[in-house]
Amino acid sequence: MPFSKPFDAGQIQAFLIAIGIGLLIGLERERVASARAGLRTFGLVGLLGALIGLLGEHFDSVAPFVFGLAILGVMIIAAYLRHPDATDPGTTSVAALLLCYCLGTAVWLGHATIAVMLAVATTILLYFKTELRGIATRLESKDWISIIQFSVLSLVILPILPDRPIDPQGAVSPRRCGGWSC
Repeated sequence: MPFSKPFDAGQIQAFLIAIGIGLLIGLERERVASARAGLRTFGLVGLLGALIGLLGEHFDSVAPFVFGLAILGVMIIAAYLRHPDATDPGTTSVAALLLCYCLGTAVWLGHATIAVMLAVATTILLYFKTELRGIATRLESKDWISIIQFSVLSLVILPILPDRPIDPQGAVSPRRCGGWSC
């Protein structure tokens, strides 16, 4: 039988990390009275992501991941249609649930460190909603222009610049040491 092999310690660890990621994000969601998913739901979604990763690996296909994502989406829609709340569109919890599923899959695929880092970053973003909104509302037009300029330079222009010297003497390298070779 294809599924009769015993689990090894690494596989059990992957499942536990995936559940832990869900529990971490779900714990934060428990603070929000209007959130429709909490500790248990997020823990189960993280576990589902890892289990789907196992199935995808077994069948050597992304189809289980896509199918699981579609089923999760349908379940979220069904839950919101069953108990609509005009005051809470629930967009953040939906995004967090989908992300939790993907992080669970990432753990199974061997990316536990980055998945845990992203789970912590996600929890921080969710927790500091009020503070982040306060910062955004206090920014003036000149602040936004500076942020956009910095973003374009560091996230668009810099990555496309060559990382090797561009002059005959080999002294100017746009991505290293302020433009000069070190």
